[in-house]
Amino acid sequence: MATPLYSSKLSGSKFKNWIKAGLGVLYTKQGIEPFVYDEIEQFQQKCLSDICNNNGLVAGTTCSSCCTENVIVCPTNRICNVGRGKCKFHRNSATQYLLAGCPNKICHNFKKEIQNAHRFCGPSYKNTDASQWCSNAWEVAKCFMPPDGYKDVTDAAETDFNGINSVIINYKAFQAKVQDDLSKKSNIFEQGREVGKAVRHSPQLEVEDTDLQQYFTDLQNLLSDPAYLSANKAAQNAKTKLQQLQNDTLIIGKDDIRDVLDDVAKAVQDKIRTEIDVHRIEAEKKV
Repeated sequence: MATPLYSSKLSGSKFKNWIKAGLGVLYTKQGIEPFVYDEIEQFQQKCLSDICNNNGLVAGTTCSSCCTENVIVCPTNRICNVGRGKCKFHRNSATQYLLAGCPNKICHNFKKEIQNAHRFCGPSYKNTDASQWCSNAWEVAKCFMPPDGYKDVTDAAETDFNGINSVIINYKAFQAKVQDDLSKKSNIFEQGREVGKAVRHSPQLEVEDTDLQQYFTDLQNLLSDPAYLSANKAAQNAKTKLQQLQNDTLIIGKDDIRDVLDDVAKAVQDKIRTEIDVHRIEAEKKV
Protein backbone atom coordinates (compact mmCIF):
# COMPACT_ATOMS: atom_id res chain seq x y z
CA MET A 1 0.00 0.00 0.00
CA ALA A 2 1.32 3.44 -0.94
CA THR A 3 2.28 5.77 1.90
CA PRO A 4 0.38 9.10 2.19
CA LEU A 5 3.44 10.93 0.84
CA TYR A 6 3.59 8.87 -2.34
CA SER A 7 -0.20 8.79 -2.68
CA SER A 8 -0.18 12.58 -2.65
CA LYS A 9 2.59 12.65 -5.23
CA LEU A 10 0.87 10.24 -7.59
CA SER A 11 -2.40 12.13 -7.41
CA GLY A 12 -0.86 15.57 -7.91
CA SER A 13 -1.78 17.42 -11.11
CA LYS A 14 1.80 18.50 -11.84
CA PHE A 15 3.04 14.91 -11.55
CA LYS A 16 0.27 13.79 -13.92
CA ASN A 17 1.42 16.52 -16.29
CA TRP A 18 4.97 15.15 -16.06
CA ILE A 19 3.72 11.66 -16.90
CA LYS A 20 1.81 13.04 -19.89
CA ALA A 21 4.92 14.89 -21.05
CA GLY A 22 7.00 11.74 -20.62
CA LEU A 23 4.51 9.70 -22.61
CA GLY A 24 4.48 12.39 -25.26
CA VAL A 25 8.25 12.06 -25.60
CA LEU A 26 8.01 8.25 -25.78
CA TYR A 27 5.26 8.36 -28.42
CA THR A 28 7.21 10.88 -30.48
CA LYS A 29 10.27 8.65 -30.29
CA GLN A 30 8.23 5.71 -31.57
CA GLY A 31 6.86 7.91 -34.33
CA ILE A 32 10.28 8.80 -35.76
CA GLU A 33 12.04 5.46 -35.15
CA PRO A 34 11.22 3.90 -38.56
CA PHE A 35 12.07 7.17 -40.34
CA VAL A 36 15.51 7.31 -38.75
CA TYR A 37 16.30 3.62 -39.15
CA ASP A 38 15.38 3.57 -42.84
CA GLU A 39 17.59 6.57 -43.60
CA ILE A 40 20.57 5.19 -41.70
CA GLU A 41 20.20 1.77 -43.30
CA GLN A 42 20.21 3.42 -46.75
CA PHE A 43 23.32 5.38 -45.75
CA GLN A 44 25.03 2.19 -44.58
CA GLN A 45 24.28 0.36 -47.82
CA LYS A 46 25.35 3.32 -49.97
CA CYS A 47 28.64 3.56 -48.08
CA LEU A 48 29.37 -0.11 -48.67
CA SER A 49 28.43 0.11 -52.35
CA ASP A 50 30.52 3.24 -52.95
CA ILE A 51 33.53 1.84 -51.10
CA CYS A 52 33.45 -1.34 -53.17
CA ASN A 53 33.09 0.59 -56.43
CA ASN A 54 35.83 3.10 -55.58
CA ASN A 55 38.36 0.51 -54.42
CA GLY A 56 37.86 -2.20 -57.03
CA LEU A 57 36.31 -4.59 -54.53
CA VAL A 58 33.81 -7.29 -55.35
CA ALA A 59 30.28 -6.07 -54.71
CA GLY A 60 29.13 -7.18 -51.27
CA THR A 61 32.62 -7.19 -49.73
CA THR A 62 32.43 -6.47 -45.99
CA CYS A 63 34.65 -6.50 -42.93
CA SER A 64 34.06 -7.54 -39.34
CA SER A 65 37.66 -7.80 -38.13
CA CYS A 66 38.35 -4.13 -37.37
CA CYS A 67 37.25 -2.89 -33.96
CA THR A 68 36.77 0.82 -33.28
CA GLU A 69 40.27 1.14 -31.83
CA ASN A 70 41.68 -0.12 -35.13
CA VAL A 71 39.91 2.56 -37.12
CA ILE A 72 40.32 5.65 -34.90
CA VAL A 73 43.71 7.35 -35.05
CA CYS A 74 45.50 7.80 -31.75
CA PRO A 75 45.20 10.42 -30.38
CA THR A 76 41.76 11.66 -31.48
CA ASN A 77 40.21 14.62 -29.68
CA ARG A 78 37.38 13.79 -27.21
CA ILE A 79 38.16 10.07 -27.49
CA CYS A 80 41.74 9.33 -26.55
CA ASN A 81 43.74 12.36 -25.47
CA VAL A 82 46.97 10.63 -24.50
CA GLY A 83 48.29 11.39 -21.01
CA ARG A 84 51.83 10.47 -19.93
CA GLY A 85 52.31 8.52 -23.12
CA LYS A 86 49.48 6.13 -22.29
CA CYS A 87 46.15 5.79 -24.10
CA LYS A 88 43.26 4.19 -22.26
CA PHE A 89 41.11 3.85 -25.37
CA HIS A 90 43.39 2.03 -27.78
CA ARG A 91 44.55 -1.46 -26.99
CA ASN A 92 48.07 -2.63 -27.71
CA SER A 93 46.72 -5.16 -30.22
CA ALA A 94 45.35 -2.31 -32.31
CA THR A 95 48.78 -0.93 -33.23
CA GLN A 96 49.41 -3.09 -36.28
CA TYR A 97 45.96 -2.40 -37.70
CA LEU A 98 46.48 1.33 -37.19
CA LEU A 99 49.65 1.11 -39.26
CA ALA A 100 48.34 -1.23 -41.95
CA GLY A 101 44.73 -0.04 -42.23
CA CYS A 102 41.69 -2.23 -42.74
CA PRO A 103 42.79 -5.47 -44.46
CA ASN A 104 39.60 -5.41 -46.54
CA LYS A 105 39.87 -1.67 -47.44
CA ILE A 106 36.43 -1.12 -45.93
CA CYS A 107 36.50 0.29 -42.41
CA HIS A 108 38.83 3.27 -42.74
CA ASN A 109 36.89 4.38 -45.80
CA PHE A 110 33.64 3.83 -43.89
CA LYS A 111 34.97 6.10 -41.15
CA LYS A 112 35.62 8.83 -43.74
CA GLU A 113 32.06 8.52 -45.03
CA ILE A 114 30.67 8.85 -41.50
CA GLN A 115 32.93 11.82 -40.80
CA ASN A 116 31.80 13.62 -43.96
CA ALA A 117 28.13 12.87 -43.28
CA HIS A 118 28.17 14.38 -39.77
CA ARG A 119 26.87 17.95 -39.65
CA PHE A 120 29.57 19.00 -37.20
CA CYS A 121 32.29 16.56 -38.37
CA GLY A 122 32.37 15.09 -34.88
CA PRO A 123 31.05 11.51 -34.87
CA SER A 124 30.67 9.84 -31.48
CA TYR A 125 33.07 6.98 -32.06
CA LYS A 126 33.06 6.08 -28.35
CA ASN A 127 29.48 4.87 -28.83
CA THR A 128 30.07 2.50 -31.69
CA ASP A 129 31.53 -0.90 -32.51
CA ALA A 130 33.17 -0.54 -35.92
CA SER A 131 33.29 -4.32 -36.37
CA GLN A 132 29.50 -4.15 -36.88
CA TRP A 133 29.32 -1.22 -39.30
CA CYS A 134 28.79 -3.59 -42.21
CA SER A 135 26.21 -5.77 -40.47
CA ASN A 136 24.25 -3.54 -38.07
CA ALA A 137 23.05 -0.16 -39.34
CA TRP A 138 22.32 0.98 -35.79
CA GLU A 139 26.03 0.87 -34.92
CA VAL A 140 26.43 3.45 -37.69
CA ALA A 141 23.51 5.48 -36.29
CA LYS A 142 25.22 5.64 -32.88
CA CYS A 143 28.00 7.72 -34.46
CA PHE A 144 25.43 10.53 -34.84
CA MET A 145 24.18 10.40 -31.24
CA PRO A 146 25.53 12.31 -28.22
CA PRO A 147 28.96 11.04 -27.17
CA ASP A 148 27.89 9.50 -23.86
CA GLY A 149 25.29 6.96 -22.80
CA TYR A 150 24.66 5.01 -26.01
CA LYS A 151 27.49 2.50 -26.16
CA ASP A 152 25.36 -0.43 -24.99
CA VAL A 153 22.20 0.14 -27.06
CA THR A 154 21.84 -2.36 -29.89
CA ASP A 155 18.80 -1.13 -31.81
CA ALA A 156 16.30 1.71 -32.17
CA ALA A 157 13.93 0.25 -29.57
CA GLU A 158 16.64 0.48 -26.87
CA THR A 159 17.55 4.05 -27.82
CA ASP A 160 15.88 6.99 -26.10
CA PHE A 161 14.27 9.97 -27.81
CA ASN A 162 17.34 12.17 -27.40
CA GLY A 163 19.53 9.64 -29.18
CA ILE A 164 17.18 9.07 -32.10
CA ASN A 165 16.37 12.78 -32.42
CA SER A 166 20.08 13.61 -32.44
CA VAL A 167 20.64 11.36 -35.46
CA ILE A 168 18.25 13.55 -37.45
CA ILE A 169 20.03 16.71 -36.31
CA ASN A 170 23.58 15.42 -36.87
CA TYR A 171 23.25 13.34 -40.06
CA LYS A 172 23.30 15.97 -42.80
CA ALA A 173 21.33 13.97 -45.38
CA PHE A 174 18.17 14.19 -43.26
CA GLN A 175 17.82 17.77 -44.50
CA ALA A 176 16.52 16.36 -47.80
CA LYS A 177 13.51 14.93 -45.94
CA VAL A 178 12.89 17.78 -43.52
CA GLN A 179 11.44 21.13 -44.54
CA ASP A 180 12.63 23.01 -41.48
CA ASP A 181 16.24 24.21 -41.59
CA LEU A 182 18.22 21.76 -39.45
CA SER A 183 21.17 24.13 -39.30
CA LYS A 184 19.12 26.59 -37.22
CA LYS A 185 19.41 26.34 -33.44
CA SER A 186 15.65 26.74 -33.11
CA ASN A 187 14.61 24.02 -35.58
CA ILE A 188 11.73 21.70 -34.65
CA PHE A 189 14.02 18.81 -33.72
CA GLU A 190 16.13 21.00 -31.43
CA GLN A 191 12.89 22.14 -29.80
CA GLY A 192 11.88 18.51 -29.40
CA ARG A 193 15.23 17.77 -27.80
CA GLU A 194 14.62 20.53 -25.26
CA VAL A 195 11.30 18.91 -24.36
CA GLY A 196 13.06 15.61 -23.75
CA LYS A 197 15.66 17.30 -21.56
CA ALA A 198 13.02 19.13 -19.54
CA VAL A 199 11.19 15.88 -18.78
CA ARG A 200 14.32 13.90 -18.07
CA HIS A 201 15.88 16.50 -15.78
CA SER A 202 12.78 17.61 -13.86
CA PRO A 203 13.97 17.35 -10.23
CA GLN A 204 10.48 17.12 -8.71
CA LEU A 205 8.94 15.11 -11.59
CA GLU A 206 6.46 17.91 -12.12
CA VAL A 207 5.33 20.01 -15.10
CA GLU A 208 3.22 23.17 -15.06
CA ASP A 209 0.03 23.28 -17.17
CA THR A 210 1.37 25.97 -19.50
CA ASP A 211 4.64 24.12 -20.02
CA LEU A 212 2.79 20.90 -20.82
CA GLN A 213 0.77 22.59 -23.55
CA GLN A 214 3.96 24.00 -25.06
CA TYR A 215 5.59 20.56 -24.98
CA PHE A 216 2.61 19.09 -26.86
CA THR A 217 2.85 21.88 -29.43
CA ASP A 218 6.59 21.36 -29.95
CA LEU A 219 6.30 17.58 -30.34
CA GLN A 220 3.32 17.84 -32.68
CA ASN A 221 5.20 20.37 -34.82
CA LEU A 222 8.07 17.90 -35.08
CA LEU A 223 5.74 15.11 -36.21
CA SER A 224 3.99 17.44 -38.67
CA ASP A 225 7.00 18.48 -40.77
CA PRO A 226 5.50 18.56 -44.29
CA ALA A 227 8.49 17.21 -46.20
CA TYR A 228 7.99 13.63 -45.03
CA LEU A 229 6.68 13.07 -41.52
CA SER A 230 3.26 14.64 -42.12
CA ALA A 231 2.46 11.73 -44.45
CA ASN A 232 4.32 9.04 -42.50
CA LYS A 233 2.05 6.50 -40.82
CA ALA A 234 4.15 5.94 -37.71
CA ALA A 235 4.61 9.67 -37.17
CA GLN A 236 0.91 10.39 -37.58
CA ASN A 237 -0.06 7.55 -35.24
CA ALA A 238 2.21 9.16 -32.66
CA LYS A 239 0.65 12.56 -33.31
CA THR A 240 -2.83 11.09 -32.75
CA LYS A 241 -1.73 9.76 -29.36
CA LEU A 242 -0.31 13.16 -28.46
CA GLN A 243 -3.62 14.80 -29.30
CA GLN A 244 -5.46 12.24 -27.19
CA LEU A 245 -3.09 12.94 -24.29
CA GLN A 246 -3.64 16.65 -24.69
CA ASN A 247 -7.42 16.24 -24.78
CA ASP A 248 -7.49 13.75 -21.87
CA THR A 249 -9.09 11.06 -24.04
CA LEU A 250 -6.22 8.59 -23.69
CA ILE A 251 -6.39 6.29 -20.67
CA ILE A 252 -3.09 6.25 -18.77
CA GLY A 253 -2.43 2.98 -16.98
CA LYS A 254 0.17 1.71 -14.53
CA ASP A 255 2.29 0.33 -17.38
CA ASP A 256 2.41 3.78 -18.97
CA ILE A 257 3.66 5.34 -15.74
CA ARG A 258 6.23 2.59 -15.38
CA ASP A 259 7.44 3.15 -18.95
CA VAL A 260 8.05 6.84 -18.29
CA LEU A 261 9.82 6.19 -15.00
CA ASP A 262 11.96 3.44 -16.56
CA ASP A 263 12.91 5.69 -19.48
CA VAL A 264 14.06 8.49 -17.19
CA ALA A 265 15.83 6.07 -14.83
CA LYS A 266 17.77 4.53 -17.72
CA ALA A 267 18.90 7.95 -18.93
CA VAL A 268 20.12 8.83 -15.43
CA GLN A 269 21.90 5.49 -15.04
CA ASP A 270 23.66 5.91 -18.38
CA LYS A 271 24.83 9.39 -17.39
CA ILE A 272 26.12 8.17 -14.02
CA ARG A 273 27.88 5.22 -15.67
CA THR A 274 29.57 7.56 -18.14
CA GLU A 275 30.70 9.92 -15.38
CA ILE A 276 32.14 7.01 -13.41
CA ASP A 277 34.08 5.84 -16.49
CA VAL A 278 35.49 9.36 -17.00
CA HIS A 279 36.60 9.63 -13.37
CA ARG A 280 38.13 6.15 -13.52
CA ILE A 281 40.16 7.03 -16.62
CA GLU A 282 41.33 10.30 -15.06
CA ALA A 283 42.37 8.45 -11.92
CA GLU A 284 44.33 5.88 -13.94
CA LYS A 285 46.21 8.66 -15.75
CA LYS A 286 47.46 9.99 -12.42
CA VAL A 287 48.84 6.65 -11.30
